[in-house]
Amino acid sequence: MEQENRLKITVWLKPDVVQRMDGWLRADNCKSRGEFTESGSNLNWLHFVRQSEYIENLEKLYKAWADQDLSEYTAESAETMRTALAAAKAVLDKENATDSEIQAAIIQMTQAINAMEYGTNKVHLEAIIEVAEKTLANPGDYADVSALEAAVKAGKEILAKPDATQEEADAAANAIADSMQALMERADIRSLRELTDAANKLLEKNSGKYTDDTAKALQDAVAHAEEILGKDGKSDAEINEAYNQIIDAIVGLKMKGNKAALGAMIKKAESILAENSRYVAATIEGLDEELAAAKAVYENDQALQSEVNEAVKSLTFKIAEARLLGDVDGDGQITTNDTVEILRAAAEIATLSAEDAASADVNGDGAADTADAVLVLQYASEAVSGF
Repeated sequence: MEQENRLKITVWLKPDVVQRMDGWLRADNCKSRGEFTESGSNLNWLHFVRQSEYIENLEKLYKAWADQDLSEYTAESAETMRTALAAAKAVLDKENATDSEIQAAIIQMTQAINAMEYGTNKVHLEAIIEVAEKTLANPGDYADVSALEAAVKAGKEILAKPDATQEEADAAANAIADSMQALMERADIRSLRELTDAANKLLEKNSGKYTDDTAKALQDAVAHAEEILGKDGKSDAEINEAYNQIIDAIVGLKMKGNKAALGAMIKKAESILAENSRYVAATIEGLDEELAAAKAVYENDQALQSEVNEAVKSLTFKIAEARLLGDVDGDGQITTNDTVEILRAAAEIATLSAEDAASADVNGDGAADTADAVLVLQYASEAVSGF
């Protein structure tokens, strides 16, 4: 009957528990763990297993709070936790702590955790006071700092008040922030700051568009103004000087020239000179020098718009003087109309100007006659490709 009432169970034991149980096994002169567990001593090791679990739970609670920063909590709840931690440490250090002692320490730790209550958070108040005091270090920069001074004083009182509520700390921080936002800089300082900001935006927006020397003049003026703005005890004379320097630099800004038109005229001149045999020599004389001057302006990164415009004008006028051989009527094309003009002149029905006659003399014999008319007609009808 006793055999039938036995219940076989499996128990997983930690190494330290097994080691301790083996010590009891030898003390009871048992030959095996099975014999030991069937003896009356099994009550001892089962009790030890249960006690080990209690100790482990107490250790977890202790380690979770032993290194916590208790300054964030109310003084009362923090002191309760310190007491519970001390009691838990005493039990954990005791070699033969009883079940009741362990359980009592666990309950005390649990109750302390439940009682933890955050204290008043004053970090934001400390930070805003620090910022405000830096502002108040230069009271001369502002029209009136009395409201901010009062708000900072009130904030410091809340900071020093041990039983200040969170609502009081929040209100004090907000009052300082509102006072700082309401601060008005002196009119001259505010004007210099606004002008400096505007000049910086101007330089940023038009980067690379101004000549290097005029852009640097404005950059230097802005840097000087920023230095004055950040200076303690700045004088009226320094503020006015910095303001005027920026104004003068802005007035002196010079835009780099737009060279699109100049580039187009340079290409046209180059194409004429590449086919100079097609033109009346006298009409393209000096074009190469004019082209060189235009290229010098085009390649100058600091060239002003007025310089670019002058180069475009000079080169365009020179290009307009170029006259194609055979273009007697000056319309820029060689057609049968030009043949008619040469024949009319050869028959003395019409008289050609010096420029027209030079264009009509396509064979270069010094006279505009029927021979030239034939060559022009051949070119117009694409019978020949040149003169």
